[in-house]
Amino acid sequence: MEKYFKNNEPKVNSYDNGIILPSKIVDNGPMWGLGGACDSDNNFISDSLYDGGWATHGGYYSWKNETYVDENVIYIGVFFQHWGHFLIDLSTRFWCIDEIKSKCPNVKIAIVGDEYPSGNNLRLFELLGIDESHIVHIEKPTRFKRVFVPTQGFKSCEWYTDKHIAMFDLITKNALDENINFSRVKNLKKVYFSRRSLGKARYSEFGEEFFENIFVENGFVSVAPEKLSLEEQIYIWNNADEIACINGTIPLNVVFSKNKNLKLTVLNKTSIFHENPYILLQFREIKADFIDVYKEPFKNYPKSLGEGPYFLGNPKNFIEYCNKSKLKYNFSFKTKLWFIKEKIKYYIAVSKIKEKTRNVLRKLIPKALIRKIRGY
Repeated sequence: MEKYFKNNEPKVNSYDNGIILPSKIVDNGPMWGLGGACDSDNNFISDSLYDGGWATHGGYYSWKNETYVDENVIYIGVFFQHWGHFLIDLSTRFWCIDEIKSKCPNVKIAIVGDEYPSGNNLRLFELLGIDESHIVHIEKPTRFKRVFVPTQGFKSCEWYTDKHIAMFDLITKNALDENINFSRVKNLKKVYFSRRSLGKARYSEFGEEFFENIFVENGFVSVAPEKLSLEEQIYIWNNADEIACINGTIPLNVVFSKNKNLKLTVLNKTSIFHENPYILLQFREIKADFIDVYKEPFKNYPKSLGEGPYFLGNPKNFIEYCNKSKLKYNFSFKTKLWFIKEKIKYYIAVSKIKEKTRNVLRKLIPKALIRKIRGY
C-alpha cells in the first residue's frame, strides 16, 4: 500500500438555508481564524473545519446580523494569495466542484478570508470551470438557499485521495488545451525554475545564484515561474525532460505533471523536512533527487519552512551530484570569495531578525522586570 494514499473517499453534504461565517481571528484560536458553515438551526458543521496539521481554520462564533442570498454555493474555506498554500492547504475541497456543477450548473463558490483570488490563483479556479463572477467572497455572515460542504480530499503532510488527483488531472487537461498559445515555452526541455526574482527571496535567501549558473552552463534555461501564466507552467511540467529548482513552493507544481519520465532535481535550502513534495511525487509516480545545499550556522534559524533566512552555502553535496550526473562546474577561489559575501548577507539578515525580536520584547516586558532580571 502506498505510504500516503487514503482509500476513504471524501464526501459532500448539503444544507438548505445554511449560513457561512467569515473568518474571525481570535487570541489562542485557529491559525487562520474561526468561521465556517452552520446549518439552518445555526449548529456548526464540523466538516467545514480545516485541519492541515500545523495550520487550522474554522470554528463557531455568535453573530447578530446576517444577509440572505437566494443561491446555491459550495463552501471552499479560507483563501489567501500564496501559491504554495493554495495548492496544499486551500484546494483540499476543490475535488467536488466539477461533480456538483454537473448537477447544479449555476452553483457558486464561497470563500472566506481577507483576500480575493487574482492572477494564477484565479486562473486555477477558471480551469476548473469557475468564472470569476461565480466566486463569492464572504465578508459578513451570509445565509444561502443551499450550502454544499465537502470534506477534505487531501491533508498536508499526511494523505491524499483519488478524487484529489482527479481534480488536478482536470486542471491539467484544461490547461493543455490545444487552442492555447505555448510558443514562449514550447521548446524548453531543460528548465531551472529560479526564485531570485521574488522580492522576499532577495533579502532572505542567499547563495542560489551559484547553483542556478551551473545548471544554465549545462544547457538549462532559467525561468522565473511567477512571470509565466499557469498554463505555461503546467506545459513545462508536462513536456520538459529535466527540471531543477529550490525546495519550497516550486516543486509543489509537480502536482500538475503527468510526465512520469521527468528528471527532477530539488535543492534543499533548510534541514527542516518538507514532506508535501514527497506526497505529490508519489501520486504522480515521479522520482526526484533531493540534494542538501544549506548551511545553518545559527540555532533555530530558519524558524520554519517558509520564514527564512536561508543560506545555500554548502556546495559539497551538489558538486558530488554534478560529478555523478556529468554536469560541468567551476569552483574557484573567486567562487569561495563569493560565498563569503553571501554568508555575510545571511548574517546581516539574521541579525536584523534578532534585533526586531529584541525590540518587540523591550516593548512587551516591563522595565521593572528587566531590572529585576538583571539584578539592579
